[in-house]
Amino acid sequence: MTKMIEAEAIALVDMAVREKKLLVLEKLDTTKSKVSHAYGNKKANRRMSAFAYDKFISAIKNRAEKMRIHVYEVNPAYTSQIGKMKYIKRFGISIHQATSFVIA
Repeated sequence: MTKMIEAEAIALVDMAVREKKLLVLEKLDTTKSKVSHAYGNKKANRRMSAFAYDKFISAIKNRAEKMRIHVYEVNPAYTSQIGKMKYIKRFGISIHQATSFVIA
C-alpha cells in the first residue's frame, strides 16, 4: 500500500512540474475523522485512515520539495458550502469539484 501511495504522489507532483503549477492542499485534521470502514474497531479504522492520509500528504510534500514545487495548505472551513452555493448549479458539477474551485 505504501508503494502505491508514493507512486500516486510522484505522479501528481510530476504533473505539477510538467504543467508549471503549484499544489494546494486542504489542512485536514484526521484525528477526529468520522470516516470509518464497514467492519471493525472504530479506533483502528480511524488510525488506518489517518495513516493513509498522512502518508499521502507526506509523500506529496517530500516529492514537491525535491522537485522544487510549492505546496500551500489552506483552511478547509466552509469550502463545501461555498462551492455548493457558487458553482454547482452554474457549472453542473459535483460537490468535490466545486470545493476544488473554491480552494483554487
